[in-house]
Amino acid sequence: MALTQAKTTNRSTLPLTAESMAESHGPAFPAAQDRYFRYLSLYTGLPFDNYACGGAACSNALTPLGPPDVSTDQLAWFIKDHVLSNSSTNSTTSPLNISGSTTLAILWIGTNDLGIHSLLAPDSPTSSPFSPTIPPLSAGSDNATTVPSLASCQLSHIRTLYTQHGIQNFLLMSTIPLHLTRLYSPLSTPTIYYPTPHDGPTWSRSIFHLSTALNTLLQAGAATLASSLASNPNPPSITFFDTYALFERIYLSPSTYLNGTLPANVTGHCHQCPDANDWRRCGEGDCVGEGERDSFMWWDELHPSEQTGRVVAGEVARLLGGQGH
Repeated sequence: MALTQAKTTNRSTLPLTAESMAESHGPAFPAAQDRYFRYLSLYTGLPFDNYACGGAACSNALTPLGPPDVSTDQLAWFIKDHVLSNSSTNSTTSPLNISGSTTLAILWIGTNDLGIHSLLAPDSPTSSPFSPTIPPLSAGSDNATTVPSLASCQLSHIRTLYTQHGIQNFLLMSTIPLHLTRLYSPLSTPTIYYPTPHDGPTWSRSIFHLSTALNTLLQAGAATLASSLASNPNPPSITFFDTYALFERIYLSPSTYLNGTLPANVTGHCHQCPDANDWRRCGEGDCVGEGERDSFMWWDELHPSEQTGRVVAGEVARLLGGQGH
């Protein structure tokens, strides 16, 4: 999930009231990332514009995965939709036709930057349509992508939206605990997302360290950025949302959050792909109906379930309503 904009009319804490209907860009997911924003809109009454695309990274210059990234494409869509009619759509500093003081920009990105075909495992299996995506590590290499460069990428978008386009409210969401997913579990057997054997225990430990490192840098960086801009006439409000901790709470106390008709399940997933080498068989053995789906924390081997998305939306709505997080 990446750049999303919610329009509001109250900045006393964070957005509270709606102004208009929303539109969406990019492919939809039957999972938490896409539906999270729809539930957030439902719970708060806030309309939204969703510019996220499945499989996207913060910047294809850092982790060139292919789908429209935040840096170039998603930011450009946002500007194109909201530049004033008398402004050039090519200008990077065009004033927008929305009020920066009553608009919240939400950034939720990181999974694709850290995982397979990126920092964790840049060398793709031969059966994959992907090619190695990041520069190989070598002595004297100055272009290797690092966790700090990924954090800087996210923080730079906040600075750009504030300094160049006047957006004043930001919600920066942390990366989830990816080691709890099937894809990044200690199991080494193939999955639909990586259909060859691999070193599961090493993957799981590595993705844990990558995720926690990125989140630590994001939280500290958000505070530093806010402090550096605090003396401006209209300083930004930058809130860090600890999605990682919320997912841990769901995992450790599933019956509190998962309300389906089956026992709460945080280790399996609803959507099944029995043959890791054949996408056409995905769906065989899926859980049936909303009641069963809402029993699972995970939709598939990587993506959270719709019920998990509802939980995230509910917690963000509480935060926006001034009830803390």
